[in-house]
Amino acid sequence: MDKVSKKGCHAVALMPVVPWEKPSRRPRLWTQSEIGNREIDYTSLHWQADQMSVDELRDSLKGATPPKGLDFALTGLWWDAKGDWPKAHESAQQDEGAAGAWVHAYLHRKEGDLSNAAYWYRRAGKAVCRTSFEEEWTAIAYELLRKQS
Repeated sequence: MDKVSKKGCHAVALMPVVPWEKPSRRPRLWTQSEIGNREIDYTSLHWQADQMSVDELRDSLKGATPPKGLDFALTGLWWDAKGDWPKAHESAQQDEGAAGAWVHAYLHRKEGDLSNAAYWYRRAGKAVCRTSFEEEWTAIAYELLRKQS
């Protein structure tokens, strides 16, 4: 079955609809007339994090669970914005890279544990942040979403 992802009102093919077409680095947009009556695996439809903006990430906070496709660091930011620090911290800890360290640093700064936050900022390769929590959350979200695309 063909796998597609929805973005707005367009379907983005993740795998070629025609088996003999080679996949390209940039997915081809398929129109409804091109898809026609082909059978589509609707169980595979979900929002892709690499297509998400910071505003869409914020809008997703209306839901009970993070959007599918978010990595551990972005999921940590999502739980933080929902006000669940323990879940945010647990998620950030699962990402052992720079992104997880950056979210981890932000969470400890927000918690008030500045010495621990400084350690995690160093691990992330970032200077200790001095802006508001909201500004830092937005900066982290923007950068991590941009890197996923």
